[in-house]
Amino acid sequence: PAMEGRRRIDLLDAALPPRASRGWHDAGVRVGGSREKTARRATVDPRALQKIFEVAQRESAEAAALAGLLCFSGLPLATICALRWSDLTWGTDRLDCTVSIGSGRRRVEFFVTGPASGALIRLYVGLAEGPTSYVFQGRLPMMAITTRAVRDRIAKWAREAGHARVTRHGLASALAESLRADGLDDASIQFVLGRRQTRTVDRMLKPHDRLASQRRVQASLAAMVGQRQSRQTD
Repeated sequence: PAMEGRRRIDLLDAALPPRASRGWHDAGVRVGGSREKTARRATVDPRALQKIFEVAQRESAEAAALAGLLCFSGLPLATICALRWSDLTWGTDRLDCTVSIGSGRRRVEFFVTGPASGALIRLYVGLAEGPTSYVFQGRLPMMAITTRAVRDRIAKWAREAGHARVTRHGLASALAESLRADGLDDASIQFVLGRRQTRTVDRMLKPHDRLASQRRVQASLAAMVGQRQSRQTD
């Protein structure tokens, strides 16, 4: 009976259309309609942000500016690709930068943190185009860089920095965790990253909370094993 039940479940699973898992709880297990095991996205260590930026910085000023926005801002990938110099507002000391997208009620501001602001200034000084041109040019004249090209470049920099499977979401999540480690609360992180809702920040921080819980469990287990071994030797 057990084998027959297993066979029926397999037949039902095979008949269902392929569907990607959307929850963290079923990552790495088979779910109804899945042809393969679902993979959980890797949690990016906040320390990787600086390493990835340094790899890109050795490549060119343009690469440093691109990596700076990817690692030290909450800008969506598509927004980074379509960014124009006219979208940027500089502080009086030129040490901070704000990106404003949209107008009226749809206007959203993103703050550029870390070394990204300086990288953008160095890129701007070295360019001949006016402030209305795209910040990151594509292969064709007057065309912006594509999202695919940016994904390929960030994957290359991440590999060289010793971090695989890095995504835009993972970088933004790592930045949120870095800001929290610096003492910012969720509302302040939401403001810096340009998110409309605090619960979005909660979702960004959840992988790091889960990883911290796993590390606490591992530390507790290691302590228990050490105590047992100590008692056995006494």
